[in-house]
Amino acid sequence: MKIVVSLSGMKPFSKQHSGGRCGNRYFVKPEYSAWKKEVAIKAQQQAKKQKWIIPPRKAKLQMVISAYGAGRMDVDNLAGGIMDALIGVLYEDDHQIRRLISETWPSTDGAKPAIYVTVEIIEAVGERD
Repeated sequence: MKIVVSLSGMKPFSKQHSGGRCGNRYFVKPEYSAWKKEVAIKAQQQAKKQKWIIPPRKAKLQMVISAYGAGRMDVDNLAGGIMDALIGVLYEDDHQIRRLISETWPSTDGAKPAIYVTVEIIEAVGERD
């Protein structure tokens, strides 16, 4: 089972710039929270159209993230934000992601930024003991 989610027109957001510490407290920037919510809503709409069923917690998944117009963003920070936004939408827990491919590309010819996410089950529950 596999799903491809297109987040065209959405600029990638780096998890590195999602918030910070103020004394003993951690804060999350409102723009990061809004971005995560928008990613989740768009993914949920596409998951419904593609009849995606959230796999059980024991299923092992592969995720491929391709971001266009990400500038010089680190791929790990890109992946972290996307993975957090999709918890409860495409999978129960990001610990299910066993294989991750994350790539960034500059936008060309004035094209709009876009993010494409593919999630695929690589080992279903009960395939291995």
